[in-house]
Amino acid sequence: MVFLSFQLDSARNIGFILAGLHFIAIIYGIFVGRWSWKVRPVELSFEHLPEAMDGVKILQISDVHIGSFYGQTHKVQKAIDLTLSGHTHGMQFGIERFGIRWSPVSFVYPKWAGLYQVDQQFLYVNRGFGYLGFPGRVGIYPEITEFTLKRSKAQ
Repeated sequence: MVFLSFQLDSARNIGFILAGLHFIAIIYGIFVGRWSWKVRPVELSFEHLPEAMDGVKILQISDVHIGSFYGQTHKVQKAIDLTLSGHTHGMQFGIERFGIRWSPVSFVYPKWAGLYQVDQQFLYVNRGFGYLGFPGRVGIYPEITEFTLKRSKAQ
């Protein structure tokens, strides 16, 4: 009977610790995470980029919500070299540390954040800023993206 009591006490203590960690993550997300802006530099190379455009920087603050359509075989899409898309907010929760990049939104949108390339076409899905519902972010920080265009050598 003493052993069972010990197991119940241990389970209760583990539950309190896990609930406390969850609470700390929520408080962190509300007061720190949503204000921790990240500027992500992205370099894009295009063979047919005019020489005068080499080194031009583009700052993405706003974006269109068409990332889920990228990769479909529309005639118009074949004419587009770069699609600036988003934003999934990374579902305001995830891990982007130590070489790990995961968010629950990846189950809904395979291309949920960052740069993707298919042939000579690029898609950049911005993590966005702000929030929906929960007024914070945990592990997925608000983003402003700075693109630098580079002329690549013909292959």
